Amino acid sequence: MNASNAKDYLPLVQALAEGKQIQIQKMDGSAWFNPDTEILFQLPANQYRIKPEPREFWIINYPDHPRVYLAPVNSSCGGLEVIHVREVL
Repeated sequence: MNASNAKDYLPLVQALAEGKQIQIQKMDGSAWFNPDTEILFQLPANQYRIKPEPREFWIINYPDHPRVYLAPVNSSCGGLEVIHVREVL
């Protein structure tokens, strides 16, 4: 990081200060990983990211209709099948 590219790292540093997990992209670009050591920000900024939060939602399954509807978290739908889904990252 230097004076000319510091603005690119600012959101990452802010997130780190807030306790969020910073991930680093593998050199081949195939996946992201959580580093075991402190982050020195020596790679280009686009090789770092703030670890995404998993999405969480409820699916309402209407047995008589071939559709599934998304509902806000903690929904109740009187007698219908409600499935709680949490994304695995």
